[in-house]
Amino acid sequence: MKKRILFRADANVQIGYGHFIRTLAIADMLKSEFDCTFFTVSPTEYQVGEMTKVCNYAALNTDTALSEVCDLVALPSDETKFDVFLSCLSGNEIVFLDNYFFTSEYERQIKRKGCKLVCLASYNMHHYSDVLINYVEEDFSKYSVEPYTKILCGFEWVILRAPFRKYKSEKKISSNIITICFGGTD
Repeated sequence: MKKRILFRADANVQIGYGHFIRTLAIADMLKSEFDCTFFTVSPTEYQVGEMTKVCNYAALNTDTALSEVCDLVALPSDETKFDVFLSCLSGNEIVFLDNYFFTSEYERQIKRKGCKLVCLASYNMHHYSDVLINYVEEDFSKYSVEPYTKILCGFEWVILRAPFRKYKSEKKISSNIITICFGGTD
């Protein structure tokens, strides 16, 4: 039986889709070795379509029995979304958090459940995660973490979707300057 990874990221026109798309990129890399489940607030038709392209997933909602293995769980849009997600954890999963609104206390609650925790890093809070990823900021001293936390920083940890990972230019680049724009879904 494959180990489960639970991806927790929201997306909408106000906060953007980058967090969610990043989790899809990771799932695409890991789906042959792990069972991937997505937890997001009110998934849009676009999100479901993108998941289908990557993982051929079927959408479920929170009315589904929590004991069932599910691929997409629609969380409520109110503050209960945090507790609903925590109630889905058995302690045997890997949890990947990607959004700015997760707090240190929320990370601690996930760790108390017994889960392994991976977070996309910000350095404006203390982290309890097992692994912290930040492909932009390379100064380890900016992070407040637990002694067991492994920090993965720098461009080598950038999370790209398959078309960008697999792209090989047929044109020879005559300059040493390459521009890559991050933000948005493409």
